[in-house]
Amino acid sequence: MIRILLVVLTLLALTTGAVFFLLENPDKFKAQISQAVKASAGYDVQIRGELSWRYWPPIAIHVEHVEVAIPGEPFFAAFDSAEIDLDLIPLLTRQRALNIKQISLKGGEVNLVLDHQGIDNWTYREVAPSSPDQTSSQAAESELIPTIEKLSIEDLHITYTEQQSGSSYEVAINAIHTTRLAADSPFDLAASLIFSDKLNGLMVAINTTGQMQYHSAGDKFSFNNLVTTADIQFGEQTYPEINVSTDGEWRGPQRAIVLHRNDIRISSLNITTRGLINLGAEPGFTGVVGVESADPASLSTDLGIDLPFGMLQIETELAATAAGINFHSINGIIDSTTIKGSASVTTGTPTMLTAEVRLDQFDTNDYSSVDPTGSGPGTASPSVAADTEIIPLSLLQDTHLDLVIRIDKLTIDDKTLSAAKVKINNDGKKFDLIANASGFKGKLVLSLGTELHGPINTDVQLSLDKLDVTQLGDLQGITGALSGYSNLQFEGSMLSHLSQNLTGKTVFTIEDGSLDVRPIKRMAGTIDRLRGKRSSISEWPDILPFKHMAGEHVFNNGLETGQVLNAELENLTFTAIGGINLARETLKYDITAMFKKATEGQLKVSDQLVGIRWPMVCRGSFSDEPSDLCFGREGAINALITEVVKQDIKRRGNQEPDKLIQDKVPEQIQDLFKNLFKK
Repeated sequence: MIRILLVVLTLLALTTGAVFFLLENPDKFKAQISQAVKASAGYDVQIRGELSWRYWPPIAIHVEHVEVAIPGEPFFAAFDSAEIDLDLIPLLTRQRALNIKQISLKGGEVNLVLDHQGIDNWTYREVAPSSPDQTSSQAAESELIPTIEKLSIEDLHITYTEQQSGSSYEVAINAIHTTRLAADSPFDLAASLIFSDKLNGLMVAINTTGQMQYHSAGDKFSFNNLVTTADIQFGEQTYPEINVSTDGEWRGPQRAIVLHRNDIRISSLNITTRGLINLGAEPGFTGVVGVESADPASLSTDLGIDLPFGMLQIETELAATAAGINFHSINGIIDSTTIKGSASVTTGTPTMLTAEVRLDQFDTNDYSSVDPTGSGPGTASPSVAADTEIIPLSLLQDTHLDLVIRIDKLTIDDKTLSAAKVKINNDGKKFDLIANASGFKGKLVLSLGTELHGPINTDVQLSLDKLDVTQLGDLQGITGALSGYSNLQFEGSMLSHLSQNLTGKTVFTIEDGSLDVRPIKRMAGTIDRLRGKRSSISEWPDILPFKHMAGEHVFNNGLETGQVLNAELENLTFTAIGGINLARETLKYDITAMFKKATEGQLKVSDQLVGIRWPMVCRGSFSDEPSDLCFGREGAINALITEVVKQDIKRRGNQEPDKLIQDKVPEQIQDLFKNLFKK
């Protein structure tokens, strides 16, 4: 028994001595390590520096200056140092399995290049053996198959360059740590790195944790609950942290990523995606995307942009490639508006936007801009006539459009339209818009066409059918059912161009309405007092009903001057000359009213008032009532009385004007009228 024990101790001593003899000559294993890596990945590995052992704890091999390359090509990766914790028994006994307990890489450079022909310098391309001897040699080199229990990478710098596009990116890996790396077994991953695009001034700091697994049967990687945070700096601007949580898999043969779940959070914005990312010959994404934000105010502050909505929730089927993006089955809510439809964007020059969208309601007041003077949403400073572009020429020339938008309920400045439809077509040369809607108890149709090259000309046609005037203008001065047709033109693309050279005509009728005649009654009352006689006009009601009014409105030279409005109500005619200022929202018209001779009707007046021009001025804000806007023009009363006196002279024949003036005209202005009638 003692003899057997001595034999065992002797063998153990000899074995230990042999092991330490081998460990003191580590360069013996350089070739075997290179063979192991080539057997598993196909790459050439060269150990340029020293190779040494660490004996305890645990036993590990340390190498310096390791280079990795595709066989026959210059190296694309070089590591300052690597430490490999080996299971020595397979290595010493030259078994097929090599168990690597840990690999640690510290420092190094990886230079990835995609050349002008689209060939990269890092993909191993297997070549068929040229002779049986080569096959045998490769088989011998493939004897050692490694298993890595743990991987650690620190301070590694990676550059990626595309020679065709000239783009270049850098990744600085601070640390990557994994648990056991083995096929068909999940492993944990933790990584910290910085991505930068110096050409565009972009830098992203990324931290990732999660679980991954390599599936040998399908040559794919799966990732579960992969949580990533990213801090972005673009130029001098720092953006809110981005958080991403992902479940999916990478399919190597198809060069595709399947996203079972991908949640992105930026401030109060949540983006969810699921689908397929294709990285093959035609890169793209196909799947479902959802966007949601319950606090856009916070998002606006964090992103430094003014978002015009209060709540957002949209989901759509999305297909995106380099050629364009298709949004199928759009369903969502923006504030209180429900959206359904589809859209597509074709990239390139020009860009093409196609969409067919339906909104259940849309209120323009919710998205009115806030005036910087603090006067409130949707208001403009009355003292500033800011010029704005009403036809975005450069955008329309570079972006082709084919849009159909339907809005069940459209609110504009507290006015409501229903069943609104807008069709827009733009080919970069001609912009066409056709819109129709029901509203104000009637129907409206608008047609607009703009030539986008050469002289910028716009034709506008508007058709109105039985609109309630009260609802249309929110005025009580006139009521009735308005019908009419406008044909207008202007040159240019700015608001100032519209104001300066708008031309055209509107023909209209108003049926079964009423007119506020208090301005005329006030003038008539003044004349009655001067004449000492009460006219029939004084007996009119303040709001005079009528059956039919007809007229036309002509723009001769823009909006601010040269407008001519002619209207006729029974035997009463109106002529208005003047204009409006859109920036200040004011108007100014000189108006003349005149009665024709009539034998019947509610507007019949005495012969003394027939043919006399009743001059007035309408001046003020758009929001003022006509009874407040319109008043007797300065000096108009005197002129009107003169006309009345002339009528009396004609009617009374040879009666002396001085006697008539003395009887009918107040004493304080008698001298003025006597001078008017002197020859």
